[in-house]
Order: sequence, then structure tokens, then C-alpha cells
Amino acid sequence: MIRWLRAKEPAALRATSKLLLVGDYLIYRLTGSAMTDHSSASRTRMFDIHRREWSEPVLASLDLPREKLPSIGCSGQIAGHVSHESAQITGLLAGTPVTLGGFDQSCAMLGAGAIAEDTLTVSLGTATAVSVTTSRALIDFQHRISTTSHVLPDRWAVQAPIMTTGAILRWCRDQFAPGEGGGFYRDMDDRAARVPLGANGLLWLPYFGGAGAPRWDANLTGGVFGLSLSHTGAHIYRAILEGIAFEIRANAGVLSELGIKTSTVRIVGGGARSVLWRRIIGDVLGKPQACVPEVETGTLGAAILASLGAHVYKDVWEATARMTASPEFEPFDQTHHRAYAACYERYNRLADALSDAMVRPAPGVMVAPPDDMLGFEERLAAIPK
Repeated sequence: MIRWLRAKEPAALRATSKLLLVGDYLIYRLTGSAMTDHSSASRTRMFDIHRREWSEPVLASLDLPREKLPSIGCSGQIAGHVSHESAQITGLLAGTPVTLGGFDQSCAMLGAGAIAEDTLTVSLGTATAVSVTTSRALIDFQHRISTTSHVLPDRWAVQAPIMTTGAILRWCRDQFAPGEGGGFYRDMDDRAARVPLGANGLLWLPYFGGAGAPRWDANLTGGVFGLSLSHTGAHIYRAILEGIAFEIRANAGVLSELGIKTSTVRIVGGGARSVLWRRIIGDVLGKPQACVPEVETGTLGAAILASLGAHVYKDVWEATARMTASPEFEPFDQTHHRAYAACYERYNRLADALSDAMVRPAPGVMVAPPDDMLGFEERLAAIPK
């Protein structure tokens, strides 16, 4: 974005006093302080996760003065206090402390109580994040997964995004059962639970927005393979759940290659309300689930950080222990895990073959943007300065 601004709007970039993330801007408006946290800063690709500060080599390559970036603090640290002006606008009490939060998936891990290196976190939302907390800044030199600073002190988060997961279920509902609400998912879960493991040979590739980790192929598209007249909507729905579980396993395999051994999985996010999906993921991974009662753990993680700013607890470790519930463990099915291993091998062969068959743009040729991105620069120019 900064390179684009320098090329397209150099005067605006020169006149900009601070470049802030959305959360940073809210802090600035509330307190007047230009500040961000380590986990958010490390998502900008301008942050040195080893030194835990802005990267001078990267800033030099961008010709970007350090003064244009916010200062950096720890998640849970007080960034400032609500000003009198902001109090009048918002109705908040002047002087209320405003605490630094964190990157959403790091907050989700914290809220799930997944702060040990042997716990895999799977956050099922519109997209899905496969994450683990580590005590070292682990680097994957094959660029399959990323490492960022955590909201926890002296910890890092190794994370792998899968681009379209819950979004596919919503697409399925909107295309084939328009007008139905959340009852669609409950009904399809019940029907898919009666379909045999492996969906009678169906395989679903969930690449509706390109492939994320670990393949990272923007040209790869989704599909369903193996259809016959004997298949029903319930088979397709189960194949979707299984296909996403196979992508989760692929990323868990990368973590294992990098030396991270996980023994349990905590599945959170809106998709965790599906008992069927959770069991499929546990069986595909071959890991018992540590089920937490609160699935929207990102919000809980943010509340834990806020409690530090309010001095409710002495540190994040005590806050996490006091504010998160003990999980209930659910074992995986060994027989299902062995059966899914064969399905997973077929799935990978299919994904590899599809990747090889995709038509790709010639070097230097830009792929045309979707219709809703046409005229982006013109619309941006029309925004009042």
C-alpha cells in the first residue's frame, strides 16, 4: 500500500503525519496517542519480529521515515486515556484508560487458552486460521506459513490462513437455499451426519478465493469431484466440511515438519458450533479436541488484555487462567482417522493435478480484476481530500 501511495499519491504520502492501522486510529481519536501493539505491527511486514521493533532496512527500502509510524507497546498496556473531546463525542468517561489490543487471531488463541506450544488452534470463520503459540520466532524458509509477534510477552504466533471456509458454507446457503437463516446450517449438519465418512467418494477443493497456506496459489480455484446421480446435497455439504479439514491437516503437517508437535486441538469461531465439523476435523487430524464453552474467543482474548490495562490481574497468565474455562476433552475416532488418511491422500493428488492443469497468466501479464474492483482508482480519487 505504501509503495502504491508513493507511486500514485506522493503528495498525500508526504503530507501524512502518521500511518495507522484501523485499531491504532481509534486509539488516536480516543486518546491522541499514536500507538500500536507488537502483534498488529508484525502484520504490516515492516516489523522485525526478532528485535520487536520497526525494521530499519524495510523502512529504508520504502524511503519511509520512522516518524510516520506509531510507537509500539505490549498488548494489555495502557495507550492513553479518553480525552475530554472524545468523551463529549462518545459519551465515554474522560480519563478512562484505553488499552492496546492485538491481532484478531492472536486474541482468539489467548481467549481459547491456547497458550502452550502443544496446542493447535483452529479458528473457523469466514476464513480459517490454523495457529500455534511458540516460545521462539520460527521461520519457514519455504514461505508456507508465517510467524508474527503474539499478544503474549516473549511469545510468537505461527499462523496459516485458509482463505475461504465459512464463506463457502454461506455461498452454499445463498445459492441453493436463499432466504434461509442459521437453520440451514443445523439442518445440513444433521443430514450430513448421516452420510458415510468420505461422502461416498466426493472431494471438495475449497479454493473459492485462491489457495492460501500452505499452497499459496492465487490461480487455483475450487471444485467438487466425483459426482454421480446417487449423491445428494448432504453428500456435497459433508464433502465441503471434509475438504476444509484436509486443508487444516496440510497446515498442521507443515507445523510438524518445522518441529512443532501438537497433542490437542482447540476449535473456535462460529464454525465451532457445528459438532459434526469439529468431529470431522479431530478425526482428520488424529487429535483429541479440547472443547471450550465460549467459541467467540477473539472477543474474550481482547477482554483479557483489557483487564490488564484496568489492573484487574497482575499479568496475562493470571488473567488467562481466571477468565478462560477449563476445556472438556473429546477423543478422536481411530478408525475414522485411518479411513480419512486414504481420503486425504486422494485429496492431495487431486489438488496437485488441478494446480498443474490451471491456466496461468504469462510473465508480466496482469490478471483482470473482478468487476467490483474496476474503477478503483477513479473511485479513490473521488473521495474528498
